[in-house]
Amino acid sequence: MRWRFLLLRRKPPEPPEFSADDIATPDREALAEAYAATTGAPKSKAIEQLRLQEQAVSWVNDLVSSSVGETIVDVEIRHAPGFKVVVFYENGFEQQNATRGAPVELRRYLIFRSAKKDKNSVQTERRQIAQALRTARIPFGLGYEPESERFIVTIPDGFDEQLVRNALPSAVAANVEIKTGATSVDSATLYGGWFYEKSNSGTHCTAG
Repeated sequence: MRWRFLLLRRKPPEPPEFSADDIATPDREALAEAYAATTGAPKSKAIEQLRLQEQAVSWVNDLVSSSVGETIVDVEIRHAPGFKVVVFYENGFEQQNATRGAPVELRRYLIFRSAKKDKNSVQTERRQIAQALRTARIPFGLGYEPESERFIVTIPDGFDEQLVRNALPSAVAANVEIKTGATSVDSATLYGGWFYEKSNSGTHCTAG
């Protein structure tokens, strides 16, 4: 399972936070149990990984707001089979500075990979897709997979996929995958702008 944060030039909105104290409440207990059931991890490990996730989100948000953030293309928080924070970067990225700003216990989970496509190209194509779908009044969520260089458009269950395909700009249509999932409108109500994507490898959380 991967929760991914598509990074923009502005600081993304923060998703719900999961602190160790919060998880002790009945709602957080239920969250940890659901997390454990999804990942197959023991409940104690689920609580620990939710705590690491909170640290990772805080670190990523600080990183994006810093000068280092200009060279970050994307960040993914992966929960299974093992917890990892994967940073995709472009030329000029200062890994040492980025690592230095991370909480000490989080550092061993950090993985840095060179992105195949630069940040400006990703953002330009993303804006083209988003504008086309908004113009067509199509409800959607939009994310980007750095490893496959493909955009993921999520649409409501039962929505006509061909309408979406017809609305996409021809220049980028071949690099777009369409799936059923939550839209930015749905998640803005519940998660402050974050929405979820489904894929064969799990669920992604993105600010895209």
